[in-house]
Amino acid sequence: MCMNIKKLIRCLWIACLGMTACGEVGDSSEICFIGDSITFLWDLEYYFPDKNIIKHGVCGARIENIEKWNIDDCVGKKTIVLIGTNNVASNADKKPLEESFYAYFFKYYGKLIRRLEATPFIAVSVLPRNEDGKQPVLVNEQIEILNNRIKEFLDTLGVDHEYVDAYPLFLRADYEIRQDLFSDGLHPSQEGYELLSQIVGGKI
Repeated sequence: MCMNIKKLIRCLWIACLGMTACGEVGDSSEICFIGDSITFLWDLEYYFPDKNIIKHGVCGARIENIEKWNIDDCVGKKTIVLIGTNNVASNADKKPLEESFYAYFFKYYGKLIRRLEATPFIAVSVLPRNEDGKQPVLVNEQIEILNNRIKEFLDTLGVDHEYVDAYPLFLRADYEIRQDLFSDGLHPSQEGYELLSQIVGGKI
């Protein structure tokens, strides 16, 4: 991917310390991307060279963390959100997610949507995962359920939104991930980012 290595290392270090974002933010940007390390490592300027990009991506981010970020530069703008994998991974390794998980998740998801006032709000489905080949397929089963509930949640809010279902394209049968589309079982490979960019590009 076309990315300066020194800049990537510095940005990753800053982001992992809990900084809000690590991307070059222009004075007048048109499209915002918000998410975790998958967004942080996504070379958006490379894949969308004709767009003005604002990027807020932090490694390890969970939905509740965004409440503390300064994302005022995204308010009222078209915004793509890809978040949730870290919430699921820390809760679904050994047992299915409980209703309390969904209540907590959508409490903060709803806050984010109301805060952004995005036009439109574009939700990308949580991608399947098997980080370092150590996670059970239960995680991906639960991600599928979460994705369905995200879509249902958005449909009930009456806000301008679109839902981008990338999840099944990154998955094989029996809830196993497509290894060729991941670099480590969590983050997309170059081929994975190219596919993700094609899917999202059709919406922006």
